Amino acid sequence: MYFFDEFVNATNPKAGCGSLRCSPSPIESHLGNPGMLQGLGLPALWRVGDDLFSERLTQLLNTFWIVSIALKRL
Repeated sequence: MYFFDEFVNATNPKAGCGSLRCSPSPIESHLGNPGMLQGLGLPALWRVGDDLFSERLTQLLNTFWIVSIALKRL
């Protein structure tokens, strides 16, 4: 569970929150559209198919996992 706590909090999603709404975190932006710059609107995650969503989430999890292992060895 520690891994997922760190994964979700790694991008500090609450840092972009204003008084009315929060901008999407980098994780949400990547899942919705990897080519979209963060903060340009909420990604339409419901429009992303299951296979594409799974592929993007896998990329994020694998990247975070490898980086977290490498940091522990330094």
